[in-house]
Amino acid sequence: MDLLTSLFGSPVPSINVHKLNEKLKSGKRPLVIDVRQPEEYQAGHIAGAKLIPLGTIKQYLNELPKEKEIVCVCASGSRSRSADD
Repeated sequence: MDLLTSLFGSPVPSINVHKLNEKLKSGKRPLVIDVRQPEEYQAGHIAGAKLIPLGTIKQYLNELPKEKEIVCVCASGSRSRSADD
């Protein structure tokens, strides 16, 4: 185990828009969680995405499925990376 992994844990994998699109079209569709604010979500979002703003996501952790892949999305990637921490 390297120093960064021992200090911060394993890196959270990221996915690009093309790979996510492939997953969404497949039979094993991941749960997509949009961690933006409600007004951002209302302006446009991935079909079927569940809105859970980043500031409230810890309240919903026990409700999220453990057996299903979860993909967090936002506008730039910074909030979705924070949601995986």
